[in-house]
Amino acid sequence: MQDDAKIQNRITVQGGTKTQNAAKFPSNSKSINDAKMPNSDAPAQTNPGKAKKNAMLLMVICAILWSSGGILIKLISWSPLLIAGTRSMIAAVVLGVYMIYKKVSIKICKYSIGAGIGLCGCCTFFVVANKFTTAANAIVLQYAAPVFILLMTAFLLKEKLHKREIIVVAITMAGIVLFFFDQLSPGNIVGNLFAILAGIFLALMFVMVGQGGDNDSIRMTGILLAHCLSAVINIPAGIIGTASVTGTEILYIVILGIFQLGIPYVLYAIASKDCSPLACSLIGMLEPLLNPVWVAIFVGEIPGMFALVGAVIIIGIVTWWCIMDSKEDKEEKGEEKRKKGKEMAGKTRD
Repeated sequence: MQDDAKIQNRITVQGGTKTQNAAKFPSNSKSINDAKMPNSDAPAQTNPGKAKKNAMLLMVICAILWSSGGILIKLISWSPLLIAGTRSMIAAVVLGVYMIYKKVSIKICKYSIGAGIGLCGCCTFFVVANKFTTAANAIVLQYAAPVFILLMTAFLLKEKLHKREIIVVAITMAGIVLFFFDQLSPGNIVGNLFAILAGIFLALMFVMVGQGGDNDSIRMTGILLAHCLSAVINIPAGIIGTASVTGTEILYIVILGIFQLGIPYVLYAIASKDCSPLACSLIGMLEPLLNPVWVAIFVGEIPGMFALVGAVIIIGIVTWWCIMDSKEDKEEKGEEKRKKGKEMAGKTRD
């Protein structure tokens, strides 16, 4: 979402000079570091290109760790709400330790609360979806989040959708529809709906975290709040629907809490400072590619043909958008350099 072909949500923080593209598809050519006023007394800033590459690498690691969720959820017999709440409780401890170690303060504001609600809903609905439908359906439908971000930007933030955005939304929605032609059992349909809800709440989280700017306190508070909310709400409700607990299942839930949620969201919080919200979402597309692979290998669950076609459509259109957006970013940066060069040349002549 850039100039004429991009939806921009610029938020100016009163009393400061922070401006960020909070909902952009997919890379942030005007990063937060670029928006800051230079300070002659401050040390030289990290190279934006290198910082962005490091952030992308962290997001790759996040996606790989996140992708273990499908198989582990399938292997635990507990109520999905108890799974969601317990793994969030463990993740909250990991995040809390990190925040104490890094001396990140708690900051309650509309952005951190919004991000917390978004991530809490995403984590809860994703686990529920995994119990009703295939892991492939659950994760791919969740990762339609970029389209939901576009729609939120259009309807909530009153930004205009341009031709390319409309094409992306239409094709992605067509891909989503295909999932509902696949394995037409009531359980799968309900699971697919929960997966779409997970995507909507994931989109809300990305937008809110982006609007929080480069403030670590807002970002980390939002993520911590999400897992605390999930634990408080889901554990009491989930205990009722859980018949038994085994030692192996406890081990799986600990792995989920630490390695599938806790550590990845610490890495995500770090990476999101140099990646736009949609860039994080798009790099995370490795998760829907790997998640069904682990489930197919260890559980033998194979999605149906319609679901596979829908997954190809959704992942394909988002990838196409990513490539086109990167191309436009390079052209935009080149044009900015040429303009600056002309301005400097003019000043030299003067």
